[in-house]
Amino acid sequence: MKFRASGAAASSTVLAVMLFGATGCGAAAGGESGTDGTNVIRVGETDGMPSAFLHFGEERGIFADHGIELEIDASAGGAAAIPALVGGNLDVAGSNVVSGLLAGHRGLPVRIIAPGTFATDDTERDFSAVVVSEDSGIDGPEDLAGASIAVNTLQNIGDISIVTALEKQGVDTSGIQFTEIGFPQMLPALQSGRVDAAWVIEPFLSIGQQQGLTPVIRPYTEAREGLQVGCFLTTEEFLDDNGDKAGAFRAAVADVAAYITEHPDEFRAALPELEGLDPALAESMVLPSYHDSIDADSLRLVADRMRASGFTDEEIDVDSLIATPRTTPGRGDE
Repeated sequence: MKFRASGAAASSTVLAVMLFGATGCGAAAGGESGTDGTNVIRVGETDGMPSAFLHFGEERGIFADHGIELEIDASAGGAAAIPALVGGNLDVAGSNVVSGLLAGHRGLPVRIIAPGTFATDDTERDFSAVVVSEDSGIDGPEDLAGASIAVNTLQNIGDISIVTALEKQGVDTSGIQFTEIGFPQMLPALQSGRVDAAWVIEPFLSIGQQQGLTPVIRPYTEAREGLQVGCFLTTEEFLDDNGDKAGAFRAAVADVAAYITEHPDEFRAALPELEGLDPALAESMVLPSYHDSIDADSLRLVADRMRASGFTDEEIDVDSLIATPRTTPGRGDE
């Protein structure tokens, strides 16, 4: 497979993280709100569904039930989250699992403390898909061999899951060209013919289908049903100094996951206000799955695929990168 970049690849991102961490960690070790005994946790998370998960949990009082208050920075998600975490500007960072595993494996003092989003267990319905235009000539996964595919970040969870899913179906992935394009720009790029296909997530998946685009493969769930694709990270220092607070956050995330699983319509109804989505779109789009615990087998699969794809030359010790902070009672535990 080939990577054609219109932005920085993940390897460059991690290098920047390493440099940022080396200069920033000593200057702001842990940050004031992480060590001053308050109940505030500063969280960086990607704008959209990931941050909506946290805002919804706050609105329902679930984080308060665990004695913590969140300061959510939706602009510090994605590539900015891990440098901000290591630099002491965040206490917790939301990340995709590839970035989290790679950062920990390359020596940054970060650990996974809670799960984020998961794929569904339905290969015909997921919140992520590779879509094509009606006149593309691509009718199925086998036609993606040699295609150009847009992903939001090169050498990350998008191309890892796409290659894994296609290879499971016997598709030759060596000629695929991945092009880095932000999610909001992907559909116009596809419609203009800049790329042959685009890997999108909700709500862009539903928007694309409304425009006549067709899903040809759902890489998350076809790589592994119920694949864990997101996680929350913190630093070793925060765990050492604020173990109870980290545990409270982990327990609250588990409770929010359980609440959304039990009340998906309530979560959908909140999305127009939380994320400015059209109510009809919020009603029809596919929601991610949420679980109350980290899926280590998912992480091992991703780690193995990272090595197979050349992201790292060494085996990633997944178990050493998972932390289990002390927990506090929440809903149903008292």
